[in-house]
Amino acid sequence: MNTTPEPQPDRTLPAIRQALCHPRDRAGFDAELPVAVEKARAAGDWREIERFTHT
Repeated sequence: MNTTPEPQPDRTLPAIRQALCHPRDRAGFDAELPVAVEKARAAGDWREIERFTHT
């Protein structure tokens, strides 16, 4: 029985961006990240960044 957990993917913003295959997706990421950061900053709630990374 193997009890070693599965390796988890890197969930940093640079790793997520790098994983995007299509240039259009990377351009969308680059355009929307500052918007998400500003929303998070204004709300004082950094969960906005987490929501962004899940989309």
